[in-house]
Amino acid sequence: MGLGNIDINDCNDELQVLIRSSIGGVGFIQNTLTLTANSSTAVLGFTAYKPALDILWVFKNGNYLDKTDYTVSSDAGYISPADGTQWLSSETNPIRFDFIVLKAIPLSQVSIDGDLISDSTLKFSKLASDFMTSFIKNFEDNYKINAEIITNGTIDISKLSTALQTDINDLESHLLYSNPAHVPYALATASAANTYIATLVPTPIKYYDGMPACIKITGADSTAASTINFNTLGARGIKKANGIDITNLKNDGIYTVRYNASTANFILQGEGASGTADASDLRSGKTASVDAGDITGNIPDLNANTYVVQPYDQSIGLGQYINQNQTIKGYPDLSPANILLNKIIGNIIGQATIESIGGYVLKYGTATRTFIYSSDPIKTTVDLGWRPKDVFIFQGGIQYNGSNYVAGYWNESTETGYESSAGSDADFSITDTGFIFGSCRNTAISYIAIK
Repeated sequence: MGLGNIDINDCNDELQVLIRSSIGGVGFIQNTLTLTANSSTAVLGFTAYKPALDILWVFKNGNYLDKTDYTVSSDAGYISPADGTQWLSSETNPIRFDFIVLKAIPLSQVSIDGDLISDSTLKFSKLASDFMTSFIKNFEDNYKINAEIITNGTIDISKLSTALQTDINDLESHLLYSNPAHVPYALATASAANTYIATLVPTPIKYYDGMPACIKITGADSTAASTINFNTLGARGIKKANGIDITNLKNDGIYTVRYNASTANFILQGEGASGTADASDLRSGKTASVDAGDITGNIPDLNANTYVVQPYDQSIGLGQYINQNQTIKGYPDLSPANILLNKIIGNIIGQATIESIGGYVLKYGTATRTFIYSSDPIKTTVDLGWRPKDVFIFQGGIQYNGSNYVAGYWNESTETGYESSAGSDADFSITDTGFIFGSCRNTAISYIAIK
């Protein structure tokens, strides 16, 4: 706006298109309603009103009614008091409503002189005389606006009431910021730690749901939850889509945000990184972006190793990334046949016995008997717990001392035995659990038994 005139070059692209493709940028429809009884609704009386595109002016008994005083129904068919009460009226105290809707009228519907817009200024004097007459008459007769607002065919905005000025000035802001396809740009200056302010042009009248903005951070990085305040409309938090605070805005970084009216904060766009990992969860040298910001991993690599079986436990420590193969050395000879019976090595149960590996079980000891001379010698039983293959009996001890000697023997292969003191192998025999020997010349003998 310049000097009270509408300077089209000051408008955003959408508004310029709207103005250049319509009669002065506005056409209007109107209706009057009189209520003579209390009612919660006041019917507009026309269906052409499109809240997303048009501007509605409401006058109650000749006074402009602020938009905060009423709500428009979802079908745009009526208005109701904003506080949920009723319009109080009666036969003796009626309410007159004047409804005016400002609309865009396409060129295809109206013929316009080529110089309607001169020097980027909307010239009402260039409009068809019948339209001009009707336009001015409606404003003078119905809305009691001083004719001085139209000077030399130009609307002087400064001559309008403050409320109407606000409505007209809001038009450009509304078209710009309620259109999510257009993203205005501004510098966001750090006014304090993690607090940024920015000025958008044109000035937005409020924060719209989905309102976009592109900002360039200047002054300082953010280190904690951050806020942005556009055109002194109020500071709002900047968050990720999951509601987590943004804490790592970078100086000279350019970011796009959109306003979420339901949570009253701005949501950072194109931000997909999130998570709770820290450096100890990430491989050394690798980087990632998480809720806490950018991190660099510190998990060390574990290169190739070969582990040889030892008589003690071996472990691979925690906090390492297995970068190459880890080999547990195997041994083909580590089999049940090579492990002592019932011993367990590496979950392998041994089956080997002395005999299975080519050896003999040997047992030695002493036995006594009662010394007697008789043709029927006393027999002594020795319990070995198994059937012996060979048994040797020594008189006077196993280790030779010059006087001891073999007093008897038994051999399984020949199935013969001999006991010198008895003179007959009948006095020396093998059982399944040991052996029996007869009389000897001494009360004590020593023996060696081979299984």
